[in-house]
Amino acid sequence: HLEKVDWPEKLRAPFDVSTHLYKGRKAIVRYDSGYATYVHSNFTAGSYDQVVDFYRDRLGPPASTPTREVVRFAQPRLPNPTAVWKSYFAASDTFATLEIRKYDDARGNFPDTRTGVVLLYSSNASPVFPELSSRDLMNLR
Repeated sequence: HLEKVDWPEKLRAPFDVSTHLYKGRKAIVRYDSGYATYVHSNFTAGSYDQVVDFYRDRLGPPASTPTREVVRFAQPRLPNPTAVWKSYFAASDTFATLEIRKYDDARGNFPDTRTGVVLLYSSNASPVFPELSSRDLMNLR
């Protein structure tokens, strides 16, 4: 589902994007059994530090900052800074993960180096884009 997001004032401008999937401050949300289990929202890639700082101020330092690279067609690899926070829920024996990537490479195929991505997901959730390509979603519009 495509959902409107009311971001805090500090994040409204970075998340007001125009992608081939949507325009504005929105998120693509996967629901399983009526619960949101995976959220994918884009921001302008140049705002990566601002977005990470916003969450660092609220959640403390990230649990990890894995080394990722973006593979682009006929171009050198590009570092993709990433910040990850995790929370454990003992009752369901699951983790909730908040992941922020400078470049959106979460959709497979070719990464979008104009936008970064915030991903919020449960450890037992399937991804938002399990078998559909971005082109498939564009055709559904």
